[in-house]
Amino acid sequence: MLEWKSSVLAEETSEDHQRFLDFLNDCLSQLAPTGRQVFDEYYFQRKTADEVGLGLNKGGGAIRMMLVRIRRALLKCLNRKQNLTEPGC
Repeated sequence: MLEWKSSVLAEETSEDHQRFLDFLNDCLSQLAPTGRQVFDEYYFQRKTADEVGLGLNKGGGAIRMMLVRIRRALLKCLNRKQNLTEPGC
């Protein structure tokens, strides 16, 4: 996601920053409820993968794999949104 953000918003303005946050929020809302929960607990609540897994009866390895898939889905969504907003698309 950082690579996407740095390439798309190289000369970031507050409007660009808000657009990225809007895109990210929309992409997060498209995740399945469990995916949103895992993302929230890991990134916003700063829990470890093992701690997240305890609440979902999954191992830390399973949570780390879920996070890989979630990040891929978010990157795909963000790229799709960016392509839709580029002039001439």
